[in-house]
Amino acid sequence: MTYRYWLRKNRVTARHEGVAEKSLPMARETYGTLCISGHASILTPMASYISDPGVIYCRSLHDGEQAPRSAVLDVTGLDGSKLDMAWLRAGGANSKARLPIVLGRLGLEPQARPAERITDPPPLNRGKTITAQHLADFARAMAKSKDREDATLRSGLTIPQVDRLEKIASTLVRMKGVTPWPISGLRHISAVMAIPRSLTGTDKLFNLLQKPPEFVIDLAESWAQQAHPDRLHGPHTIMQLSDKNEQGAARTMVGTLGIDIVLDQSEGVEILRSPDGVAPSRSHAAALKWVLAIVWVYQRFQSSQD
Repeated sequence: MTYRYWLRKNRVTARHEGVAEKSLPMARETYGTLCISGHASILTPMASYISDPGVIYCRSLHDGEQAPRSAVLDVTGLDGSKLDMAWLRAGGANSKARLPIVLGRLGLEPQARPAERITDPPPLNRGKTITAQHLADFARAMAKSKDREDATLRSGLTIPQVDRLEKIASTLVRMKGVTPWPISGLRHISAVMAIPRSLTGTDKLFNLLQKPPEFVIDLAESWAQQAHPDRLHGPHTIMQLSDKNEQGAARTMVGTLGIDIVLDQSEGVEILRSPDGVAPSRSHAAALKWVLAIVWVYQRFQSSQD
């Protein structure tokens, strides 16, 4: 992310600048800075991170300032006695005005160092309105990096928002036994829902997260309240459709999206299940359950803001 690179670039530059500002920087100090930054070679920060050339050339600048009197006279051809008097008036031969005096007597004006200006950080990828897609992005980032702060930045959420979402997800664990991302205090990692595979047709389910329609919201509410429908209707069961509202929502979803989910009868009630002969993790069932979990958490999040 642009924002994270901006932070790291300025942090790495500041570390090396701290070494460069020392009167006599040592190689071990530069090596320590490389280790802290996670770099194996000085070429990495030079090429990609350090933005101030004065940091890179600090040793050359330091050596130039400490050039012996004889070397200065050989290169410039100045009168030694007059140069000594000028240095003495400026505070001695080792003062900071040493080289500016030499350059001035050569008719060269020393360049003033421009004022340091750190550029403004790029804007965070945070929209004014949180959508269910932000939650899905957070779940995917958590599955990839296992780092809460990194996932927060990548998804465009804030830490307070993630704190609230985690409380809602813990409620889902108590009700349903699953959570769309790892939460603190979770003792069984198997409760974390796997990120569903991208199969032909699953994009239609994922697109629902941009703005969940009413039929998905209704199904998500009912799904979250059914802890173990598979124990009543078989291992392929996604959820039981207990009333006409849920049955209508299920028919609308299957008919509108054309997903490979089966409307069936079991024990005198209608159910949603994955097709026979296909493992649930390799069918649209896994994507549907994951989307329902995301939508349920999102709806609870939205209602808690009202």
